[in-house]
Amino acid sequence: MLGPEQIIERAKKWEIVFDAYDNQRPLKVRIEKELKKGYLARILELDLIGYLRTKKKFNINDEVLAIITSANYVNKQIELKLVDVLMDKEKILKILKKAKKLNKPIKARITNVANGGFEILVLGQKGFVPPSHIPKKFSENLYIHIGREYNVYILRVNENNILASLRELNEN
Repeated sequence: MLGPEQIIERAKKWEIVFDAYDNQRPLKVRIEKELKKGYLARILELDLIGYLRTKKKFNINDEVLAIITSANYVNKQIELKLVDVLMDKEKILKILKKAKKLNKPIKARITNVANGGFEILVLGQKGFVPPSHIPKKFSENLYIHIGREYNVYILRVNENNILASLRELNEN
């Protein structure tokens, strides 16, 4: 029987599982065991096992990127799909810098509310929209926007940080 701390820890892990599923966030997995039509793979960030259905051949301990296609908390089952075409971070940064330079909007999904602003996922990378860049029409209840996609304008981007705005930026 699990103690209260273990139950809370398990719930936190599954909250991350469902967030990764909802946002189609790629996760690093390690191949642990070959099965008939795929592999058992350990989701490294969570230390949970999932089933990766694929025809590609891997060696035990290979690390690959996958997304969660199904998650069942009751049965403790996670199904994974290999991320075939994933842009590397350099390419993503290049796209974001170009969007900033041209003042072009880019799609982002709001993943959370923090510090009065929005945490976002843009091209698979985490970013932030500060409160000063959220239109007044959003401010009634910020939490209803979680999971929704909006166009954002890039304010600042580097390898560790993406700062964006939900307001259209005026060219100076």
